[in-house]
Amino acid sequence: MEGALHDYNEAIRLKLDFAGVFNNRGLTRSEKGDIEGAIEDYSEAIRLKPDLAEAFYNRGLARYDKGDLHGALRDYDEAIRLKPDYVEALNNRGNARREKGDLEGALQDCDEAIRLKPDYVTALNNRGNARTGKGDLNAAFQDYSEAIRLKPDYANAFYNRAELRKTQGDRQGAAADYQKYLDLGGGLGRGNRSEVEKIIRELQNPSAR
Repeated sequence: MEGALHDYNEAIRLKLDFAGVFNNRGLTRSEKGDIEGAIEDYSEAIRLKPDLAEAFYNRGLARYDKGDLHGALRDYDEAIRLKPDYVEALNNRGNARREKGDLEGALQDCDEAIRLKPDYVTALNNRGNARTGKGDLNAAFQDYSEAIRLKPDYANAFYNRAELRKTQGDRQGAAADYQKYLDLGGGLGRGNRSEVEKIIRELQNPSAR
């Protein structure tokens, strides 16, 4: 990663492929955790090439990581305007809309992403989350299950389906999905592994609470 950053710096110094280099250096900075530096690079790429949809999308991701949902949505909007079939931007705009409480907008974006790419498991999972938020639990269950069918090692979809099954009173099914989530390495990133293990014990033995 350090070597890549050095190469991008040198390319910029030599004034090679301005916009693309700034966009790529932004990606490297983002991976290193330098979100502010990444946003600066994406903004420079956009200044040099205002129709570079990828730079708007990447800046949207960085702004989302900063908690700037409004800024992220503006960037996703522009990325989609420039590239209407940009499924990643549609999916992430849907996710940001859901977090802002716009469940209808989230569903529209996920629907369009899935229409364009029917095997897009992340969009299926996110649509399941939006449908859960609207109380359409059967449709959400179908989305999580389809995501799992397409990607059997999709830990987050197992977790979300487990949560839904627990809500519906399906203790055995919920426990099985939570366990699969853990088996796939879930809980390590979220830091909730011990919490999920406790939920499984309670589901399997209600009197143990």
